[in-house]
Amino acid sequence: MLDLIRSVNLSVGIGIVTYLFVSLSYRGIAEKNNISPFIPILNLKQSRLLIIGFVLWTIALILEILSPSPAGISALLINIARPAILTAATMYIAHSLIIFISLSTRKEKIADSLDRINLYRIAGIAVLVGTVLFSIWLGKQFAVYERLFLSFYMVWQLIIVTHVFSFLQVCKHPMQKALMVLLIVWGINIPAAIFHVAIVTTAALAGFLALILRSNYLYLQETLKRASSFKTEKDVMISFLSKLSSGDESMMRKDDHHEDSVPDDEISYWGGFDLDRLLQIMLDYGMELCGASAGAIFIRDDIHEMFSKTQKMPKRGIFFSARAVAGMYPPTFELGHLPHSSAQIDRIHDMVRSEKVSIGTGVVGQAAKTGKSILISDVAGDPQIQQQHEDYLKIRCILAVPLKLLDQTVAVLSVINKKNMRKGFDHQDEATLMAMAVQAANTLGSAIMHSNLQEKERLQREIELAREVQRLLLPKSCPQITGYLIAARSDPAQDVGGDYYDFLWLDDDRLAIVVADVSGKGIPGALTMATVRSALRAIVTQNKNARDILIELNKFILPDMRQGTFVSMLLAIMKVSTGEIEVVRAGHEPLLLFHRNRSTHEEIAPAGIALGMVDGEFFKANTQLERIQMQEGDKLVLYTDGVTEAMNPSLREFSFERFIKTLEECKTNSAEDTVLTISNRIASFAGKQPQHDDITLVVLQRIKPSRE
Repeated sequence: MLDLIRSVNLSVGIGIVTYLFVSLSYRGIAEKNNISPFIPILNLKQSRLLIIGFVLWTIALILEILSPSPAGISALLINIARPAILTAATMYIAHSLIIFISLSTRKEKIADSLDRINLYRIAGIAVLVGTVLFSIWLGKQFAVYERLFLSFYMVWQLIIVTHVFSFLQVCKHPMQKALMVLLIVWGINIPAAIFHVAIVTTAALAGFLALILRSNYLYLQETLKRASSFKTEKDVMISFLSKLSSGDESMMRKDDHHEDSVPDDEISYWGGFDLDRLLQIMLDYGMELCGASAGAIFIRDDIHEMFSKTQKMPKRGIFFSARAVAGMYPPTFELGHLPHSSAQIDRIHDMVRSEKVSIGTGVVGQAAKTGKSILISDVAGDPQIQQQHEDYLKIRCILAVPLKLLDQTVAVLSVINKKNMRKGFDHQDEATLMAMAVQAANTLGSAIMHSNLQEKERLQREIELAREVQRLLLPKSCPQITGYLIAARSDPAQDVGGDYYDFLWLDDDRLAIVVADVSGKGIPGALTMATVRSALRAIVTQNKNARDILIELNKFILPDMRQGTFVSMLLAIMKVSTGEIEVVRAGHEPLLLFHRNRSTHEEIAPAGIALGMVDGEFFKANTQLERIQMQEGDKLVLYTDGVTEAMNPSLREFSFERFIKTLEECKTNSAEDTVLTISNRIASFAGKQPQHDDITLVVLQRIKPSRE
């Protein structure tokens, strides 16, 4: 009878191995359910590992039938193989449990990443190999550790059986009843002589079958979900592009003015496209996709600089501002009581647009910082959300999705409150909005690139015109004066600043030397420079001293200066016959005086405020005049801040100290050689770093008059 039971036991084991080999594969399950395999789950290598384990288990049963004597070699092999096989089965169960736990059984949750699950599989196989090797060693010492070994497996089998039964009770898989019957029959079908390991073997088999089927079933669900998501993403992209195409006409500026006329808000006008209109289309479509009642698109404030700057810029705070707002989207600060009315919508939208969201702050800031979407289906009690007093402005659910270009978040699309108030946003809404965000980011990037090209062309035309204006305003040569050497040089920056220098004769014995730096670049800076030059040339003919000239110049140009625009100036009037010089300064760098017989230099810096900033009386009260005397061999240096602030590729400045050191080295050089040396030193220091400001330098040297 015992041999009959063992034979039946062996037959069932062989049948199970055959079943595993033929039926238990992902491809087989997929074909039976009329599903095309999308991602291989149980590949050939993994299937072979499983089959090898159960073949070894069957061999153990055969050895048990052929060797009834407990003292024979076969019994020893059984003692070696049985714990290895049982451990292998146990590890497969543990491995399956990991897969089962990592996959959610609730419909409203998303299954874990497939990559992570495959990592679990690899880790499980590694642990399995180590455990099997340990079990082989344990099998050799089975007589010594038998009680410890069996106690361990009795506890383990209790856990396995409990889990398998609890799982089978909730599992809706078609194999549920068959697995339960198999569990019972297999338990009865084990000889009493090995009952202490029969439960473990039974639990391992039943648990393995149940969990591997369950994991494959959930993999199929994930596969279908991803395939459906891909289809949704494709549909979303096509629909979004269609929306943009239909909105092209409305996004184009109908501007009959000159092509160089650009709105004050440059970021709103990119390459002929109305950015605000483009963002509004994106927002409206995003709200439509997920059924949101309100939303906003926050765009990075320095987005234009991100794509137009070719040089390193010092780090600064990153902020996002709302450029498109729809519905009752509230600001993050508390509004207090604000009765609901249609007139309030525009006011609320203006409040949202006026906010600066720093990166990492709130839901929008966190989405911008991490570059990942944030979904909060129920915001009740969430500390990130600032709720308003009025019900119509309260946030019930929120979904924020980043728009990324070049691995950087350039905008964040935030939607709130489902129109269907009975539920919040779900993961399907998140996936759909993310698909739309990818295409929206690409569209935004194309607009930026196109605008940068047009802006570059426009700026280049402006720079060429400004350079021509600047060239016409600067002196064509330096005055030739007996007893003096004068040299000057002005190198314009890439985007042309407003540096200016000039030489003006007040009478036969007095020469005015002026160096100025006009705030603003391009055409505005060049026009301001022209105004200052014309006014100064008219005023110096009135035979006034340097202080009076500067006061009169400020009074003349102040009414025409734009807000935020000013001019720094250094004015020196030299009496050629004596070498006496009057010096006045309007917020400019000091005049440098190098004496022939002294090791130190003087910095001549009389008090003075920049031109165009304050009215006449205040300017007059704060302007001082200082007189100096040049001796034979002395040297005067006038310069602009572009000299000392020239940068190298490491963003280090040339500095005032380096400038002074170079001038001291040129103490005995001529004026022209001094200017050339300074220019070469700056060029060598800056290297390939683009020049960001004009560099202007004037050197006056008194020499011994030559005899004719």
